[in-house]
Amino acid sequence: MIPELVTAVKTSSLRNEDFEYDIPYWKIVIYESNGNDSYQPTWESYLYNHHSDTWNASSLVDIDNDGTPEWLFSPFPSTYLLDYVNGQYEFRWFYYGSRQNTHPVIDANYNGFPEIGITTTDSTEFFEWNLAASYLPDVSNLEIQTCGDSVFVTWGQVPNINQYLIWKAEPQNFIFQSYQIVNQNFWKDTLQSPKWIAISSEK
Repeated sequence: MIPELVTAVKTSSLRNEDFEYDIPYWKIVIYESNGNDSYQPTWESYLYNHHSDTWNASSLVDIDNDGTPEWLFSPFPSTYLLDYVNGQYEFRWFYYGSRQNTHPVIDANYNGFPEIGITTTDSTEFFEWNLAASYLPDVSNLEIQTCGDSVFVTWGQVPNINQYLIWKAEPQNFIFQSYQIVNQNFWKDTLQSPKWIAISSEK
């Protein structure tokens, strides 16, 4: 068995050739062996709202005891858990507000499932995978229309989801904050100034 190779590349925190700052994000690419002493990309994703060159961490942990490790990645200020589920890669867990350069892992209650430590600026919380809980799938197929200061956003209906959370961020800091909950797969609002918009599914 030949393991996969994952790379995480961050945009520069320096100004570009136009003397402007690029949008801070990480590009995640997974490579699989083609059996000829080389690798080819098979999956990629982008993680936005991350802008630290120092507070970042990466670990492999078999958090659900299925015999294969999951990838725990913490680009400040968030932590993601990437797993391989039903033949595809998926982010199955997300935590906002972490500040990591390592991931403490311990089975403190001796139940066979490791706890992972998520550190904020002044505390550390430990989390254990709940096999009975289902993860919330990503929202996809976003389409945005604008007219003046009005914005209309639609996205694909997520199965078994009846609520969606709208997030907003200012362009100058990319710090997303929850803004509104909607019960349909579209959203309309008036924006007095440019904003970054994100949408997540909710139970």
